[in-house]
Amino acid sequence: MKTFSPVGAESAPDDITRMGDSVYVSFHNDVGPLGEASANGATASTVQQFSVDRKPGKSWQVTGKVDGLTADPEHHRLLLTASEDGNSSFSTLSPDPAKPLTTYTYSGLTHGGGTDAVSVVNGKILVSASAPADTSGPAAYSVALEGTTAKLTPVFGDSATATAANGPQAGKTTTLGLTDPDSNTQVPASAPRFKNSFMLDAQADRQLIFTSNPGGGDEDKQDSQDGK
Repeated sequence: MKTFSPVGAESAPDDITRMGDSVYVSFHNDVGPLGEASANGATASTVQQFSVDRKPGKSWQVTGKVDGLTADPEHHRLLLTASEDGNSSFSTLSPDPAKPLTTYTYSGLTHGGGTDAVSVVNGKILVSASAPADTSGPAAYSVALEGTTAKLTPVFGDSATATAANGPQAGKTTTLGLTDPDSNTQVPASAPRFKNSFMLDAQADRQLIFTSNPGGGDEDKQDSQDGK
């Protein structure tokens, strides 16, 4: 076990990712989920670079609460989302250029909340549709970056049809009723089940939702694993 220590006054570490020989950590510095200033007046998060042997490198300030962070090694950049409950934005961060940070305005954000975790699956950028107003909207979006706009397209909905993956209803069709889409990731290829699938965690609902082809036209074919 190795410890990566804060470099300055940053606080509240959240997402972490690795790209090449660097590890990147987002510190949201107690900024609120709508981008509200912290008790000490902070309105920006810190993204801190470390080498794999824990030496600190560069750092960047990003307006809002950075709650989603992942590497996009194909384009040698990081992908970030800020302020998961509302007033959300999407950014790319390229560690090398003189002007590394580019921030985009969302279009097509229709679920009444914000965006949270971000993953790259089969070349597609996918984000969680967090803090929904109700269960009638998207649970996750795919993201297309066009100019200064991050154009969102629903992947599947909070009330999508799924197949129960475990429990007494395993194998039967169920209707999701997600209230808290949160973290997401791609299941490793070595997994015995759902390998390479996109996995969404509905935290308060205690469910994991898997889809094998997100954004590929078969969004009604999900598997849901109940954590109860």
